[in-house]
Amino acid sequence: MENSNSIQDGKLKSSLEIINEVDNYYHFRIASSPITLGYVLPVVAGVIVGQPGWECDTNSMPRTLTLVACDEKSRTETVKKILATIREGRFLKLGPDHESGDVQSVFDANGDPVMVAEPAAISLLGLVAYRVSTVLYTTKHWNKLPSIWVYYDGQPRFQAVKSNRIVAHMPPAEALLKHGKDHIDLKKFITTKIPEEVLGASGCAKSAGTVTWFGIFDGDDEWEKGLLAPTIHYVYDVEVPRGKQFNTGGHNDCSWTEYNAEDVKTLLIEGQIENGTFGHGLVLLDFMVRHGIVNAENDPHFAHLIPRLHRQLEFPIGAFQKSRDETIAL
Repeated sequence: MENSNSIQDGKLKSSLEIINEVDNYYHFRIASSPITLGYVLPVVAGVIVGQPGWECDTNSMPRTLTLVACDEKSRTETVKKILATIREGRFLKLGPDHESGDVQSVFDANGDPVMVAEPAAISLLGLVAYRVSTVLYTTKHWNKLPSIWVYYDGQPRFQAVKSNRIVAHMPPAEALLKHGKDHIDLKKFITTKIPEEVLGASGCAKSAGTVTWFGIFDGDDEWEKGLLAPTIHYVYDVEVPRGKQFNTGGHNDCSWTEYNAEDVKTLLIEGQIENGTFGHGLVLLDFMVRHGIVNAENDPHFAHLIPRLHRQLEFPIGAFQKSRDETIAL
C-alpha cells in the first residue's frame, strides 16, 4: 500500500484539516449580526479579501467573510463596488450584467432587508435567491388527474414551469403580476409567456406553497464553477379553463401544448423537460405530488420527496408582506 502524499512529505494531517479540505466555505455575515447569510467559495473570498469594506477571518471556526458597512444603503454600495472590481479585473465569471432595477432583497434573521443586490452578487455570496414560479394545468372532468401545459420555444428541452426573480421590496404575488405589466403585447403574452387573460383572470392563479432547494453551479462560459445557489420558489398553480387554446401571439417559435399527466411525467423522467440551475423540474415534481400524479403507489422514493422538495435552508428567509399601496387580486 502506497503512502499518502502527506506521509511522504513527513507531515500528517489533523482530523480537522481533513474536514477543511472539503468543507471549506466561508460564512458570509454582516457586521451587525453573527448570523450566516450565505456560503462563499474560497476562491471568491480570496478575491474579496483586502478590499475596502470587507473583513476576512481565516482563523475563526467557521471561517468568515464579513461586510462591515452598518446600514442597508452602505452595504448595497459596497457589494456593487466589489462586483465592479471583479468584472473589471475579470477575476471571476459572474454572469451577464443586469439593469439596476433587477435587484433582490437580502434578509436578516428577523426577515428584515439588510441590503439589495443584483443576481451576480446573490450567486457570488451564496445568498438565498427568491423566485416566483407557475405551472399551468387544466382540470379534466373525466379524469381525476389534471393535464399540464408544456411550453416549447425551439430550445433543446420542453418547459413546464415558468419562473422569474422576485425583485427587491416586492411580495411574490405582486411579482407574479409584474411580469405581465412591464412588457408590450400584454393581451397575447407576458414575460413568462403565459397569456395575460389566463394569468389575470380573478382567482385563477392560486398560491400553492414553496419549493426550496440547494443547488451548485456546474460552471460554464458565464458562471464560476461551484457557486452555491440556495433557492426558494413561491409557487402558483394557474388553472386554464377546459377548451382553452393558446396561440403564439405572433411568435411562431413559441407554442403551448396540453399534455396528459402521465405523458408529462414521462417527459420529466426522460430528461426532456428543463430543470436547469433554477430547479424548474423540482417545481413540476412538487405539482405532481400535490395533485396525486406521483404517489406512494407509483414511486418507490415517494417518502424522500417531500423533505427534499421542501428543504430547510440554513439561512434567514425574507418575511414578504403585501404591498401597502396596492391590493393584489389573483
